[in-house]
Amino acid sequence: MTTKQISLWSWLIRWDIRSKIFCPPGLNVTLDQFAAQLSKQIEENELPARVEQYEVSWDIVEATQPRIAVEYTGDDSSTNIIQFLIGIDKMGRFTYVEEKVCFKPPTLPKIPGKKKRMEDGLNILGSPFFWFVVVLGTCAYVVPGIVIILIGGLMDGMGGSNVDEINNWNWQVEQEQKAWDEAINSWLGKIRQTNYLSQTDDIPGRFTEAVSDTVKQVIKTLFEDQQAKLEEREKNERTQQEIEAELEKRRQEGFK
Repeated sequence: MTTKQISLWSWLIRWDIRSKIFCPPGLNVTLDQFAAQLSKQIEENELPARVEQYEVSWDIVEATQPRIAVEYTGDDSSTNIIQFLIGIDKMGRFTYVEEKVCFKPPTLPKIPGKKKRMEDGLNILGSPFFWFVVVLGTCAYVVPGIVIILIGGLMDGMGGSNVDEINNWNWQVEQEQKAWDEAINSWLGKIRQTNYLSQTDDIPGRFTEAVSDTVKQVIKTLFEDQQAKLEEREKNERTQQEIEAELEKRRQEGFK
């Protein structure tokens, strides 16, 4: 099975479950074995899903975690923003099976630049030619009218060129900001649609619940049927209000 790369944000975790299993000597279930059994069980349960393997980095850090991802393959587009991950971590004879459901981060365009002020383009005081003309103006042999023409032409030539450059730059920044805002708003709309559906036709909720139940079946087959003991299974879940508050906070910060 090919391993893919994915980056996720920890603050987008919707809920997670940790199962702690005490294993008999010699029982060592690998991630590959779990993925193979999970794929088989998903097929038997006739779920619209496929199993992938990923190296997951959280919050854009270099360290990665090997994880199984269950991808929805049905027609409902609202479920495509959900990422279901399963991990297996060991500590001695204890094995921890972790399930995480989170929202996928947005695919964002180039970060918008900053607009330039018009006066930035009219700074000619640092020009050697400008000071050369000023020096000429102090000379008694130079006609004052010529100096005025030279300075005026210099300012007009340099200023006009820089003004055009600044206008072009600022227009480009506006386009970048527009593309950024559209991408963020589209992504937020998908998340809010998913949260709304949890109150009505909750396809994403049914999908993640079915996958989690399938994970329990795999745990029974690979661990409990092999004399391992499932000691605890804990679930932590964030409310819709908490998710909305976090989204608004990050939006205000520009997701940077």
